[in-house]
Amino acid sequence: MTDSIVEKLQLLAIDPESDIEEILDKALFVASKLKIDDFKIWCKQEIDGYELAQVPEYRKFKGDLRFLEKSGALTSINLPSSVDELITSVNFSKSIGQLNSLLENKNPTFLAPLSNGQRQLIIEIEDNDISEPFIVLARYQLESVKKRVKSIILNWSLELEDKGILGQGLKFTEKEKGIAMSVNNYHIQNMQGVVGNVNESTINQNNQMNVYAKDFDSLARLLTENKVAFSDIQELKHALNADGVPTEPNRFGKNVSEWIGKMVVKATTGGWEISVATAGSLLSGAIGAYYGF
Repeated sequence: MTDSIVEKLQLLAIDPESDIEEILDKALFVASKLKIDDFKIWCKQEIDGYELAQVPEYRKFKGDLRFLEKSGALTSINLPSSVDELITSVNFSKSIGQLNSLLENKNPTFLAPLSNGQRQLIIEIEDNDISEPFIVLARYQLESVKKRVKSIILNWSLELEDKGILGQGLKFTEKEKGIAMSVNNYHIQNMQGVVGNVNESTINQNNQMNVYAKDFDSLARLLTENKVAFSDIQELKHALNADGVPTEPNRFGKNVSEWIGKMVVKATTGGWEISVATAGSLLSGAIGAYYGF
C-alpha cells in the first residue's frame, strides 16, 4: 500500500464506504502541514460546523413546508410565492459529524425546525389551528453534502499530486511545502454544486409501543425510556384527566394537544434529547395506544 498521505487521502475520497469524518481529519492534517490556510479553514468549518460562518452553496436546500397538527399528524399548505422561498430555504450549518449521525438512520425524509422569525411570518399569513411548522427535506439532499465534500477533497488532493506534492508517511519535504504555496489559492467556492442546505434535522425512529389502553404506568414507562422528564410525564397525566377520552383517533383534547406541542418544541430547542420527527410520532402513537386507538 502507498506510504503517501496524499494518495491515501485520494483512496479514501473515492471509496463510497469511507468515513467522511476520517477524510476531513486527514485533509485538515495535510492542509495544516502544508500551511494551505484556506483549505485548513474549510476543513475546520466542516468538522466544527458553520454556526459563525456563511455556509457554502452546497449546504443550501429548498424544502417543503409542513405543519404538525395537535394530533401529531403532518399536513401541507401552499404559501404565496413572495414568501415561499424565504420560508422554505434552510441553511445546514451543523457539523459533518451531526450530518453523519442523521444519515445513519434510513429515513427517506427529515424535518428541519424553523426560526422564530420564519414561524412568526407563517402565523401572520396562515391562521390555521397548527402546533408547529417544519421544513421537510429529502434524504438525497443531506447525502449530497457528503458527496460534495468528498469531491472537493479528491480534486484538491489530485491538484497536490499534479504539483508534485505527495508526502512520505506523515511528513512533507521542504520542497513540497514550498510548492504548496502555489496551491494556496484553491477556492472552495469553485467546487460548489447545485445542492442545498438543512438546519437541524430530525428522524422518525421505530419505537416499541408497549402501551396498554387506560394503563398510565405503561405509558409513563415508555416516555421515561425515551428520556421524557418526570415533571413532563406528571403534566401529561393531568392533561389526560382533564380532557377525557377523545371520540376519534388522533383528535386529542385541548390539554393533551398543547402538551404534545410543548414537547415537540422542547425537542426542537434541545430541551428533550430526541429528534423532532420522532417526538411527534412517538407521542401521538403512545397516547393513541393509551386511549385504545
